[in-house]
Amino acid sequence: MRKISLILSLLLMYVIFFFDSYVFELSQEYFSNGFLLNVIRGAAVLFFLLSLPKVRLNILASFFIIYIFMYILSSYYFTQNIETSNYYFYNFIFGVLLFCVLSEAINRIGYYYIIRLFLIMSIIFTIISLLIEFIPISRYITDYNKGLFICGQSWNIRKCGATNNPNALGMIGFVIFIYLIHYGDRYKDKFYYLACSCILIIALLSLSRSFILAVIIYMLIITMFSSISSKLKLFLLSIVLFFLVLYLNPDVLDRFTLNSLSSGSGRSTIFKSAFEYIASSPVFGNGLNFNRDYNLNGISWVGLIDNAYLNVFVSYGVVGLMLFLSLFGALYLKIKTHINKVVILSSIMFVFFVEDFFIKTYFMWMVLPLLLNDDGNNKYDS
Repeated sequence: MRKISLILSLLLMYVIFFFDSYVFELSQEYFSNGFLLNVIRGAAVLFFLLSLPKVRLNILASFFIIYIFMYILSSYYFTQNIETSNYYFYNFIFGVLLFCVLSEAINRIGYYYIIRLFLIMSIIFTIISLLIEFIPISRYITDYNKGLFICGQSWNIRKCGATNNPNALGMIGFVIFIYLIHYGDRYKDKFYYLACSCILIIALLSLSRSFILAVIIYMLIITMFSSISSKLKLFLLSIVLFFLVLYLNPDVLDRFTLNSLSSGSGRSTIFKSAFEYIASSPVFGNGLNFNRDYNLNGISWVGLIDNAYLNVFVSYGVVGLMLFLSLFGALYLKIKTHINKVVILSSIMFVFFVEDFFIKTYFMWMVLPLLLNDDGNNKYDS
């Protein structure tokens, strides 16, 4: 009974990870509030408690939780609109719950059963995303970013799938890729190959440069540590993946020109604006303000910018940034003998330059259990 409760809790947490924004969208349409999402969250908590968990957080995991908790909690002082702070705080609460459920499941059910279940959910998520985009299924909340893209509109080349943002869709694809690598170390079954297809489909739907480049960087870095035969296979796979995406969707070409990559959809200009805030208070920062306006050369962006390092630097200066980097430095020291995990961490640190998924999504809470829990021997480990 305890194990069944834990599995049910894990399934519901996977549903929240993949579908939270779409479930919220449906709940807004039919209940005019987040009732449906809250029911799923409540059920996940209930089943987890019924499993009588014995969660033992190691010191590093505790420091991650404390750091993010204090980081988000401070926003209530610096952000005028507390609704935004509430949103991130609720994400944090359920992110920690997701971390605890995953860690407990890895210890009690088994590492690769957990990943297999995740890959099955990723296949379901990809199928539903395709149905939403190509039947198509009407979207009830479409304009999240006020013109950068509109979910559900045929003219928009970037698709949201079962999310509210093409970049969020891309980040889910990157998590699938990370889980896939771990699963592929031991198994090459139908779930593995179907999940490989999911990665390509999500790349084509989202056209997320961050996701595509992170995958390519991972594949290229891992070739430096694997055997000669594996090097050739992995290198060719990364090149084939890249050019297959280009071939299947020529619109991607416009997003991978040198000019497009250097500007990062306006990110570079917004980042320059961030340095003006840093210059005003470089040591201790300006506090975490979710409504901070980054404005330069006519480009304005209100809220967190798409760079985790700059958000921490602007908010808490050199002190906060050093603490932030120290956490990941400690994580590296813990996993340095596991080459595959080190390369995953390297890919994550790269993506931090173009996406702040450190607190924006459940991404970190999905990945940290894989890095912090012992998964046995790894075929890339030395």
